[in-house]
Amino acid sequence: PGDISDYATYPRAGRHVDAAGGTERQYCSQSRRPRLSARNGRRGHVRRKPDDSRRRKRSPQLPRILAMELFLQLTFAGLAIGSVYSCVALAVVMIYQATDHFNFAQGEMAMFSTFIAWTFIGLGLPLWAAFVLAVAASFVAGIIIERTVIKPVENAPILNQVVVFIALLMIFNNVAGWIWEFTIKPFPSIFPEDMGFKSQLIGPHHLGVILLTLFVLLIVFLFFRFTRVGLAMRAAAANPDSARLVGISVGWMLALGWGLAAAVGAVGGILVAPI
Repeated sequence: PGDISDYATYPRAGRHVDAAGGTERQYCSQSRRPRLSARNGRRGHVRRKPDDSRRRKRSPQLPRILAMELFLQLTFAGLAIGSVYSCVALAVVMIYQATDHFNFAQGEMAMFSTFIAWTFIGLGLPLWAAFVLAVAASFVAGIIIERTVIKPVENAPILNQVVVFIALLMIFNNVAGWIWEFTIKPFPSIFPEDMGFKSQLIGPHHLGVILLTLFVLLIVFLFFRFTRVGLAMRAAAANPDSARLVGISVGWMLALGWGLAAAVGAVGGILVAPI
């Protein structure tokens, strides 16, 4: 064995000998980086916890009951609007079958009839009385239009007849604006708010529109199928020459067709106004 001083010059485990005087001091443990345990198969890697804020947030699904309720509400509302369209379409088809021309003024005629009903309501008449009077006035107005405007040009070229229909559209539109102004008017529903039941799927007005439209279509079907006037109108529209040979007044049958089309269109206009 050597000298003790030689032995002291060698560093011990975990210690360091100062070169100046051999003073011993420990290593600073704070300077060392903490040793991490192996995670996820790799040394020194730590698996982070999933961040909830970065997760994809799924939109809450609508319960099936609410989805079915919404579907039924939209279905009934669509049936009500479709019923109004069916009235106007029936009026257009009736004139087309009689004259072989599309009445461009049918929507404006329905609008004008609705303003007439609104005027009757403003005068203090009950809703249903105003409705009936407006439909009757539209029927008479349709006959007058056919006798005074359409009949003189029935043998004119097709382009002239189309110009007459467009002129009727512009006349009804501008006359309505001149009388009632070009502003939206509130129109009440002709159906009562309490119809004996309460439902969140369909309102009283929508239900009334569907039922009244079905009733009007049934009346029109029975009229053309089982009445003499209705059969005469069909004959005059299908074959005017043969209808004249059997004594049918084709001109007046066409006028009645115009009046009936104007009345059905008025029903559609009054029904759609509160919607």
